[in-house]
Amino acid sequence: MRSRPKRGVSLAVAFFGLVVVAGSTTDPTENSFYVRVFNDTRAAVTLYHCGGDHCEKRSQLGRLPPRGTSGPVFASAGVSNPIAVVNADGHLRGCLPLDFKTVTPGLRVRVSTAVTC
Repeated sequence: MRSRPKRGVSLAVAFFGLVVVAGSTTDPTENSFYVRVFNDTRAAVTLYHCGGDHCEKRSQLGRLPPRGTSGPVFASAGVSNPIAVVNADGHLRGCLPLDFKTVTPGLRVRVSTAVTC
């Protein structure tokens, strides 16, 4: 006849496994930081968070006059967080990829560095 493990031992093993798994997870916000966008052009622009493959879904961040600086803009190391730059006439100027390898808080990203979305 086989003996069954005691319930207390099973619970202890399960708890230990849970602690090991929980201890190996990372904080999803540890690679997050904020940057600011500086409009180094001569024209006002509007900034949008991008969604979709080619920034077809947008949510407005705000308008930037020439020489203006945005409020804090969310970025995350290892993940692209594209920001669309739209001219005053509504045409897409380009995107700021906000694609960083390391956490770089306080960085100022220039509007003139926008690339094709």
